[in-house]
Amino acid sequence: MIPIYKVILINGTEETIVHFPAPDKNTPKFTKLDLNRRKSVAEKLTFTVPKFNPGFDKIYDLVTLIKVIGIRNNEIRFEGRVLSSPNKMDNTGKFYKEVTCEGELAYLNDTRTRSWDLSGLSIIQGLQLLIDYHNSHTTSDKQFTLGTVDVTGVLAIATNFENTLNFIIDQFVNKFYGVLSVRKENGIRYLDYTGLVGQQSSTTIHLGYNMKDMTLENDVTNIASRVIPVGKDNLTIETVNNGKDYLEDAATVAQVGIVEQIADLKDIADVNALKAAGQEYLDNAKKAKIKLQITALNLSVLNLNIDDFVIGNDYKVINEVMNVNDWFTVIETDEDLLQPWNSTLTIDNKFETLTDRQINMQRAANALDAVLTAQGKLNTFFLQGIIDTLKNKLLASGAYQNATVMEDKGYLLENTNADSPDYGAMYLGPGIFAIAADKIGNAWNWRTFGTGKGFVADLIVAGLLVGGKVTFNLDQGTLLIGNSTTDYNLYFDGTDLKLVGRDYSFDGQTFTLGKAGDTAQHTKDYSLYTHSDGTSTKISADGLEHINGATKKKYHYLTYKGSATIPNSTHTIITLPDEYRNKEFSINISIKSDTASGYILMKQYISTSENYANGTFDVYVTILTGSVNADGITWTFYQDGNIDIDYIAIA
Repeated sequence: MIPIYKVILINGTEETIVHFPAPDKNTPKFTKLDLNRRKSVAEKLTFTVPKFNPGFDKIYDLVTLIKVIGIRNNEIRFEGRVLSSPNKMDNTGKFYKEVTCEGELAYLNDTRTRSWDLSGLSIIQGLQLLIDYHNSHTTSDKQFTLGTVDVTGVLAIATNFENTLNFIIDQFVNKFYGVLSVRKENGIRYLDYTGLVGQQSSTTIHLGYNMKDMTLENDVTNIASRVIPVGKDNLTIETVNNGKDYLEDAATVAQVGIVEQIADLKDIADVNALKAAGQEYLDNAKKAKIKLQITALNLSVLNLNIDDFVIGNDYKVINEVMNVNDWFTVIETDEDLLQPWNSTLTIDNKFETLTDRQINMQRAANALDAVLTAQGKLNTFFLQGIIDTLKNKLLASGAYQNATVMEDKGYLLENTNADSPDYGAMYLGPGIFAIAADKIGNAWNWRTFGTGKGFVADLIVAGLLVGGKVTFNLDQGTLLIGNSTTDYNLYFDGTDLKLVGRDYSFDGQTFTLGKAGDTAQHTKDYSLYTHSDGTSTKISADGLEHINGATKKKYHYLTYKGSATIPNSTHTIITLPDEYRNKEFSINISIKSDTASGYILMKQYISTSENYANGTFDVYVTILTGSVNADGITWTFYQDGNIDIDYIAIA
């Protein structure tokens, strides 16, 4: 029996049926319910909600959940959330919402990685780390459990705050291949990453039987008649290939001329292995890509003995009029869930081996991988090839066939085929151009802009930026602001930064402020301040010094006042506070009284011995005293008691 579906809208615990195909005219119904499926991409569901539908005012972008459930078997056909829901009015005055939903795989778009080095981890370990971190940074209703993972390999990558889903697709699916998918069992959302490529289906898509229409396209955008294999550290094959760094196919050269392509094989360090891998790459690159778009009847819904259309499976396509009789792989389906026997299939060219499949997928991988080295630096060897490829794609993309002239506004060039490597749009208007590589809902996501005031983009890949007196070599990592590497205001040679200005200079070792009069010079060992009178002040590990020619004097910045008693032994050791340790200091001593025990203290002989390391000094005091008696004054050295002193320590 033909499957029919109901659609449920969910906000928290509230569920609202917004589509139910029943005879009752009061039952809410959609006039459009389309499901798009692509390999390793979140499913996309689109439908229109009329104003009178009970769910019209209950749709919230990124919040409202959607389920499409088979009425007869209770099978969930789609589960996800609303991505966009613009309000619209048609030319008859009817109001509605055009709703676009994304499948649960898109929940991985909500989180970002951090800066991690995943090198050495297995694929399953790397995925587990990413899923655990996603789960810890999102709500429970958007979490995943890692399911079946049978793709093997060792990672040699690092994260840098990328979108989690984009990182998994770029660094896992596009490099190790396989299929990323979401599976629900017993209420648990599993993320599977499997290496199953697909199976040959027993279903034949045949003109006059189940084929409604067909478009056949030969895509020569990525064809190559000559391949330059490049291995680890820019290894090439001249030494084993008669001095030539390229391999070419004579028959393809005769057909399309010389078209070069880089085979980025940077993991290969052996020159013979590089040549063999390059030949395999050429064998695939020389083939023109054939793409079919077919509208076919999915007769499985009528319970006929044939298979459903499955993404990744191979199907025999026969159209005698267009001379097509071969196996092709379904890479995308557009299904009308209101008339489920109608399916529009996008079918890629036949792949004879797994290697053929991987080569084709590699062509669609992130082009930045060919521009960056394993260390994430720009590899200018590939840059010219990328530029040439983009030029060819511009000419071959067919975008001119979708050019729109908007009166008084400008020109719009579009390639609306989402499977095309040239998918995107460019707008040229008065004083501005804009480029988009994807869409949000039905609108182009403009992210790159150029105006008379400058250029703005999310990502700019370049080798050398030159403007006026500024030269920025992104490949070598150098920056020059000035006339040359000897006449500059700022120069960074990749290791040292040097600055020269009107009042300062920095040569990588010494930073100098000022050029005349008062100046300052700083190094890792000292700071030297030169004054306009020719003297200078120096700060170093030796302390603070004032310098006048060859004369150096210490600046004093510590003072300490104390008292002590000198015993009969005429000397004692005095310990200063800890901050005097390892500093040069001087001592000034005075006797507290000029009399003692009836004696007049006439002359004082005081000496000190300083121990700078320990912050102590030994003070010696000798006193000549006089006593008055009948015979006059008698002079003697005082030895009868203690002497009290005051002292000041200066450092």
